[in-house]
Amino acid sequence: MGLKRIATIDLPSGGDYDHADLHVSSGRVYLANTALGQIEVLDGPGVSHLGTIPECAGGSGVIAAGEVAVAAARGSGELLVIDGATAQLLHRFRVGPAPNGLAWDPDHGRLLVADTSEHSARLVDLDGLAIATVALPGRPRWAVHDAPSGRFYVNVKEPAGVVALAAANLAMVGWFPLEAVGPHGLGLDTERDVLLVACDDASLRWVDPHSGHELHDVALGGEPDVVLVDTRRACAYVCVGDPPTLHVVDLDELAMREAISTGAGAKTAALDVKRGRLYVFLPAEAQAWVYGL
Repeated sequence: MGLKRIATIDLPSGGDYDHADLHVSSGRVYLANTALGQIEVLDGPGVSHLGTIPECAGGSGVIAAGEVAVAAARGSGELLVIDGATAQLLHRFRVGPAPNGLAWDPDHGRLLVADTSEHSARLVDLDGLAIATVALPGRPRWAVHDAPSGRFYVNVKEPAGVVALAAANLAMVGWFPLEAVGPHGLGLDTERDVLLVACDDASLRWVDPHSGHELHDVALGGEPDVVLVDTRRACAYVCVGDPPTLHVVDLDELAMREAISTGAGAKTAALDVKRGRLYVFLPAEAQAWVYGL
């Protein structure tokens, strides 16, 4: 049975969206509005737009980190730390020229911050204390944390590949070159112990996080952005902005389950596994479409 759209949330007009994430306990969704330089706050359970958090220049990465949400202001080189339950800005701090991709290590209470200007990754805590920095082989895109292995994984656009970094100190412990163009979205399937890498050549690739070997790939309808992994339903959701399509990929069958038409530029989404909802963001319509899973 396919996904069904169950609600629509209106957003401020004139926006363009990058990443989003869910504050699990409240069900609130935090969305980077790059064009308007702000963070949109959505009430997921109440299917409504609650308001905005201003002064997030070039808003890009957003991630839930325990009871806070963290947003990257790529235009000002800062991170904003937000109370996830109340949407109150707690503090902000400088972190580098162009912070973008974020990954959260809950075991150590630290963030990896991938910088698209310096082609580096930094490790910081939520107070802004700098712990480590490492140069990357090229421009980073998205990143994930894997608790069992104690690693971060970071996509690099060119040369195309994935970097494995030790979560404790960002020591480089692996470089996995890919036969792909432009690794972009990155997901971790913890049940099957594989990385899912969405690439600019319209492919989704399965990568062994230990050896770096490419195991499988599936063709997509266009250049993808975000990848969201739903282990409960054994699928991954991949957003393509042009043509605007939400791809649902079966992680057991290693095949496309369905492809759903969305709206122009709908390249990002947020997943609420607990409540069975997927939020897809459409800048041309200034809306979030809510799907029931």
